[in-house]
Amino acid sequence: MKKGRHRRYEEARELKRSHDGDFDALLEKTLLLLQGHADIAERYQRQFQFILVDEYQDTNRIQADFIDILAKLQRNVMVVGDDAQSIYSWRGANFKNILDFPKRYPGAQV
Repeated sequence: MKKGRHRRYEEARELKRSHDGDFDALLEKTLLLLQGHADIAERYQRQFQFILVDEYQDTNRIQADFIDILAKLQRNVMVVGDDAQSIYSWRGANFKNILDFPKRYPGAQV
């Protein structure tokens, strides 16, 4: 195992032991909560009538799925971004999210 990978493993283990998490872990846990508990998901779906996401080209799969769950009832989502300006691929961002937005939201105006 390379030094960097070992260090990340130790950091992850320490986060788990101390019941802490980083931003990605918080997103993942929230997504899993909403996917696993329809009553909780519906509460937030009703709360957020409109959703605006800036820099959508820098979202990752978990973030896109999270937005989809929140927008499930209302389907009022507006995203802003430019696929040519994606800068966070090293963190899992996928510029194809913005290109595929009309497929995820049929009828979306571009």
